[in-house]
Amino acid sequence: MLKVSVFQFYDPSRSESQLGARVPWKQALDAPGAFQMTHLRALMESRPFLTRIPSLSSVHYEQVWRHSYVLATRDLAADGRTSTTMMLYFTNPREVTIETGCIGGKRLRCWWYDPRTGKAGAPFEVDNPGSLDIATPTKVHEEDWVLVIDDAAAGYAAPGVRKGADA
Repeated sequence: MLKVSVFQFYDPSRSESQLGARVPWKQALDAPGAFQMTHLRALMESRPFLTRIPSLSSVHYEQVWRHSYVLATRDLAADGRTSTTMMLYFTNPREVTIETGCIGGKRLRCWWYDPRTGKAGAPFEVDNPGSLDIATPTKVHEEDWVLVIDDAAAGYAAPGVRKGADA
């Protein structure tokens, strides 16, 4: 994989890269990931984010491997215990068990969000069993995904659609 970095301002005419960058920083500004940041912002703004907390205990640790991990966050409702939404970022394809007991609702609405395109797939609903076994929608190595799990009663729009925006 080609390492693209802006943060070290690598310029081959001035010095060698100390951190493994191979693309000069001015070219890296136009890398696909730079434009995908708009999708990340839209995703974050489509759910409560000022009350978002890490939720790493929501994913079984024995299923998390080096260079292939799942990061989980959830919102914290006013009662300080329950949540209305969770987001799980998958760096690579995998199967995991997710603890969903923190979501207070009886039904879950789940969406796969593609951070490369900013598009959410069709939602699917399940009863909230307290834990959910799930696999990423594709098995392509180095293809990341975000799973958004909502309390179905919360009525959130598709991930990436900001409140008040046209769906």
